Amino acid sequence: MDITKETANLIKAFYNYRDHNDVKEMLKHLSLYFDKIKDVQVNEDLASLLRSISMQIGVPQYFTLLNHVFKNDELNLNQDNMDAIASTIAEMSLTVSNGTVLHKFQKEVLDKFRRDVSKRFLLSAPTSFGKSFLVYEIIKKMEYKNIVLIYPTVSLLTENLEKMRKDETFAKYDIHTLSDDEYDLNKSNLWILTPERFLSMMDNVDIVYFDFVFFDEIYKLDSGFEIDTEDKIENKRDISYRIALKIAIDYSQDILLAGPYLNIDLATGNNSFTKFIEDNNFDVLDYNNVELVQKQFVEIKQAKIYTIANKNIEAGSVSKYDKLINILQGMNSLDEKSIVYCATKNKVEEYADYCLEHINYIKPISDQYFLSFIEHISEQFGDEWILTQALKKRIGIHHGLVPKYIQKEIIRLFNDGEIDIIFSTTTITEGVNTTAKNIIITSSKKGNQKLRHFDALNIVGRAGRFSSHFTGRVIVLDDNFLSIYKSSDKLLEHVNYDKLKDKTLTDVDFTRDEYLTENDKLSKAEILKQLTLRGIPPEIYNRYKTISKKDKIILYDKIINFSEWQLEKIKKMIMQMNAFNKLNWDGFQLLLNTLYPIITESDLQNQIDLKCNYGESPYSVLLPNINSYINEGFMGMYKFRINEKNEKPNRAMKFVTRTVYGTFKYQLVKYIGLFDLLYRFIISKRQNKSIDEVNGFFVFLQKFEFGAMTSLGKILSDYGVPYNLLVKYDQNKKVELDRYEILVEKKIDNIIKYLSPNKT
Repeated sequence: MDITKETANLIKAFYNYRDHNDVKEMLKHLSLYFDKIKDVQVNEDLASLLRSISMQIGVPQYFTLLNHVFKNDELNLNQDNMDAIASTIAEMSLTVSNGTVLHKFQKEVLDKFRRDVSKRFLLSAPTSFGKSFLVYEIIKKMEYKNIVLIYPTVSLLTENLEKMRKDETFAKYDIHTLSDDEYDLNKSNLWILTPERFLSMMDNVDIVYFDFVFFDEIYKLDSGFEIDTEDKIENKRDISYRIALKIAIDYSQDILLAGPYLNIDLATGNNSFTKFIEDNNFDVLDYNNVELVQKQFVEIKQAKIYTIANKNIEAGSVSKYDKLINILQGMNSLDEKSIVYCATKNKVEEYADYCLEHINYIKPISDQYFLSFIEHISEQFGDEWILTQALKKRIGIHHGLVPKYIQKEIIRLFNDGEIDIIFSTTTITEGVNTTAKNIIITSSKKGNQKLRHFDALNIVGRAGRFSSHFTGRVIVLDDNFLSIYKSSDKLLEHVNYDKLKDKTLTDVDFTRDEYLTENDKLSKAEILKQLTLRGIPPEIYNRYKTISKKDKIILYDKIINFSEWQLEKIKKMIMQMNAFNKLNWDGFQLLLNTLYPIITESDLQNQIDLKCNYGESPYSVLLPNINSYINEGFMGMYKFRINEKNEKPNRAMKFVTRTVYGTFKYQLVKYIGLFDLLYRFIISKRQNKSIDEVNGFFVFLQKFEFGAMTSLGKILSDYGVPYNLLVKYDQNKKVELDRYEILVEKKIDNIIKYLSPNKT
């Protein structure tokens, strides 16, 4: 490399930036330049120049990372140098709480929040922008009292919770992660919730007016931008997002919506999402061009040899599987971590299995924590499970059907350098933070659908991490991926702000009349009339908002017309569940049959339709799974599939994880929760008592939503702990722990005290 020539080009780019303010091009030049010289010892004059340019661009982190890369102490810059003094002053302007240094673009957003005026912003920025980190600084600056942060997944919820735990600034807040947490509005409160938990909280408490709301991954309100097309429950979450967003807007002062690479048409104003922005007085902060970690692409085609990281790597002109193996083996000496993107869960495991069979390097594992984790996985789930085999070769698997605590541990071990490679679906784009330098693309699909431009941007965005890398590397093994990446995307839409768009009955409930057709208006009015005729008050029909009011009427009519023997079955089932944690099969079959007409998920419908013989009566195939889960939890259900159904571990794991974290957690809980509400309302009227005095499905709902009953158990379930630890703390049982579980128990001790000092 000719460092003089490269430096001259950088200076030209800098002067061009000063003349034309092309941020995108300047960041590209700067990060690529730093990446080229990261292994070159620079002199003090060049260091001063680079520090000055970094500061004037507004990203001092580039220079900080350059210092970090060097093995010696930080460069001793001559403080008499005027450029160095100017750089120091500029860096001070970006320094906020506790000496934290923002980049210029984060600081611009932070400066827009002022105490003298309420603000609503929509921030669109690349994955490397540091949106969550920025939110922490907004909270510190504004000193908000009641705050809610809404994240798409429990994993992200707990990740941000851990970060806040380490920051003393947040010690003044009572932090809540559960929808039924008690709170005192005279204190400072910070809720960290998913959209579903936010809706549940707002259903069950007196209305809280929030000083600040942060809503992450806002694109999920548009079903066209769903991430995992294999999981049908995901397709329903757009409704939760839209309703939660509406309520957040109605009950908040300041609000920040955020998402990566949002495509919004502000020019014409005809787009539905643009109408949402205008109607709700949002200012758009477009930082899509601020790509702080540039991407270097290597497209693998028919050539046999490719230069990757200045190494000649022979990919060969063979199958995609073999090319992948050749590339991974050729890059083995680079000490760089890689994520391999695959279209489906099955492909993740196919590629991982092929890698296990053909890769010819094995680095010994010496880390005792990692070894204890492998022993734990082997003991609990068996050596036949693909993940057990993969971990022994420092390979991770990450998709939606891997238990949550295992997913979390795989990411931690990957970031710590113990795992070298992760095979993953689009779950890796769900805000999971990794230190991967490389993304290897094996497909241009997600599930069975073609990737969108938006998906491609998000996948590529996981290559390289700001403050860890100057650039990320994208190695493409699919012929169509780059054309998708370079294409344009459809605009973000909001169905509640488009009169012509077909709406679900639930969306009609939450859409203003100006965006409804005449038929929708008539239907909405008629449904409200029918609710009134039945004497169902708003405090009842406005709960469980993701189920339409029409479906609530259907379910209400079925329950109120129950015969005495049907009511007795339900009552007996509730008693057995609450008192003995035991499933009443006849009662539960009646419950499923009653709910069936309002269930919209085809997979749940199928599990109710399909029957099995258990004893003398046929029951839905769902019931044996529910029974094993109630009796012995996740592991009991897994062992039931292995021992009673003679399933292989890979198949059993996929079924159990999909059922527990999909069918039970999102679908059954929602429908049984509504049944419980309407049943208790009807009985309370008949018996002239408070609805709270009527026994309901509390035990069942808690068990299936959280896998736990106590507040502490729910917190640990969210955090992600092995099932034996969950049993120990939630059920207060004496459990024999293995070596890994003992180590985890030590780690979670402080977390337990921090999250719930009054719940232990």
